[in-house]
Amino acid sequence: MKQITRSSGVTASVPASTSHDNISKICPQFRKLEKGEDIEAYFGAFETHMTSYGVQVGQWARCLATILTPEANMVYMSLSLAECTDYAKLKEALYEYYSVTRETYREILTQ
Repeated sequence: MKQITRSSGVTASVPASTSHDNISKICPQFRKLEKGEDIEAYFGAFETHMTSYGVQVGQWARCLATILTPEANMVYMSLSLAECTDYAKLKEALYEYYSVTRETYREILTQ
């Protein structure tokens, strides 16, 4: 385990094997979410891809973090260390962000 400190000042212990080299060995290549793409379809494709390559669910958040768009990365960085390493919580936060963004966009178009 090694200690890391996030910009928020929170320090946590994480496995020593979190280097970029180790992540690239664990995570098969996958594409970034494209602008306007359905977030549910994207996560379905991501989960199928991870499963087909035999990636453990416990590693999915780490894999997803390597391919986040700048907007999604802002969501990721706003989460606690526990949340950003928990795939279900990360996915939930991204769903929430993208639904708010879409709703805001719809409101602008209807005004």
